[in-house]
Amino acid sequence: MKKLSFILLLALVVHLVVSIVFILDPPFLHSTRLSTVYKTYLLPGPFFTESRIINNYALHLSWKVNGQWLPPINPARDNFNRYHARFNPADLYRSRLDRTFYLRLFLKPGLSTAEIKSRKEFHQFRQYLYDQHVPKEADSIRLTIINKQAKNSGLSVDTVYVVVSK
Repeated sequence: MKKLSFILLLALVVHLVVSIVFILDPPFLHSTRLSTVYKTYLLPGPFFTESRIINNYALHLSWKVNGQWLPPINPARDNFNRYHARFNPADLYRSRLDRTFYLRLFLKPGLSTAEIKSRKEFHQFRQYLYDQHVPKEADSIRLTIINKQAKNSGLSVDTVYVVVSK
């Protein structure tokens, strides 16, 4: 039993030392596979990078039924809130999936609405939204992507509007 306790203690100490190394984030470890895996799955605590703090994206989705636009929802935030209410990991994964879809699509700077609509990723995202969030009777959807940037003690907001008919 003492041997097992010693091995577990040693493993904990090694894990903490490696965690400290990745928290300090030395430049030579940025692009390694080990770094990616460790930061994603094993690093304790929410240690945020500057880019994630500066840029905050949100998607608001609304749809039109019988000629009237319904109030917008934020699918990623709603799934995240459901996770905290029910502690069901599936809600957290859905939240991440929603964010991944729209961030992959809208993180390309300088794209016009027409260019966004013509991208393959947009058609996949649109289909996902209709399958998961939009009721069958909706005839159009409106996506509003809001990018809030916090820099130099100020806040700037950029917004992209995309309206698509069924």
